[in-house]
Amino acid sequence: MPLNGHLEWLVNYKPGVLIARGFRENKIVLEKKIGDAGNVNEVRLIPDRESIKADGEDVSVITVQAADANGVFCT
Repeated sequence: MPLNGHLEWLVNYKPGVLIARGFRENKIVLEKKIGDAGNVNEVRLIPDRESIKADGEDVSVITVQAADANGVFCT
């Protein structure tokens, strides 16, 4: 992979955990795990700022996150 490059694979969904490992000289140097989320237990609304102007034109971007009982984000 080129320095600061990007690798990507398309993977068909199956329940469970997906593990990606990066190797250098046959030794694991990085590992990332992504697992399934359960049913939504919590919804978080995160604004990009604490207040907006009450002028009918100002806006705020709201990020919505849904997580299961273990804090795993649902997509």
